Amino acid sequence: MMRIDRSNDSDHDKLVNDTDDSGEYSGDSYRPGAVTNGHHVPPPRENDNIRSTNELILNSSRVSDGRDIDTNTYTELLRGSVPCPTCRGNGSIPKEQEGQLVALIPLKDKRLKPRRTYLYVCLAVFLCLTAAGLLLFFMFPRNVTLESNKPFLYPQNLSISVQNVHFIITNPINITNQNYFPVKVNSVEMSVLFRTKVITTSYNKNTTTVPIRDTVSSSVNAKLKFNELNEFGYMAILCNDSNAWFHEFVMVFDFTVSYSYLGHTEMTSLTTYQSVSCGNDTAPVISTPKPHPLITTELTSTEAATTEKTTKSLTNVGR
Repeated sequence: MMRIDRSNDSDHDKLVNDTDDSGEYSGDSYRPGAVTNGHHVPPPRENDNIRSTNELILNSSRVSDGRDIDTNTYTELLRGSVPCPTCRGNGSIPKEQEGQLVALIPLKDKRLKPRRTYLYVCLAVFLCLTAAGLLLFFMFPRNVTLESNKPFLYPQNLSISVQNVHFIITNPINITNQNYFPVKVNSVEMSVLFRTKVITTSYNKNTTTVPIRDTVSSSVNAKLKFNELNEFGYMAILCNDSNAWFHEFVMVFDFTVSYSYLGHTEMTSLTTYQSVSCGNDTAPVISTPKPHPLITTELTSTEAATTEKTTKSLTNVGR
């Protein structure tokens, strides 16, 4: 008698069970199993997630075919998870890990090698250096200079008495700002010296703003006194003399200007030698010696001969 092997029938039943409703064969799910007492034993499931994913794909294919399928199963499968963006619709990931995904870019991608990079970098460096150079050029501090035309100073409110001379002089000065920003002049100080002794010190505390690359004129009034206290009482005789050139004398003026800019305060100074008058003169007197006229005489021929004979006789006597 022939023996019928039932194992082939069991494999055939397994093959039939692995086909889906559409009659298609799912080859991935067919795996020959062991035979025990003539009955086929299916292999254990390796992972429930694989089965769930296959069911999700199957339900999605049915929806795409227009079949009337309940979508509650799809909702249950994705509860607490989202579709995997890189699995081509064949998987899901937890919602907690959705914000931790990392996008990988190929090494040859053009975005990793932007064009004209060196041009942009060089242009940025050039612009920064140009801006820094311009800033240093315009903000670099320069000198504030003082200038004086050294005018002849006339007395004002002149008062002359016995060994006392009092009068006021006004001495102008020019302040030049060589910076590219305005400078504020806080005060101008002027000391007057006569024969190495300080006569007086005056101040002009009126604040003045010197514009950019400009010059501003300022003046200081000084009250001069010649008396016995400063040992110049004899100047009263000279200032009251009728000769105008006795009224003129040279004095030393020391200017000190305090100015500020950009929150910084500095000082500059100037020394001048100027002529001052202490009399009622309207103009400076310049005394120059007058040349003596030359007198020439003409001698006659007789006088010339007589002079020559006299010279010769004196010469012979000397010998």
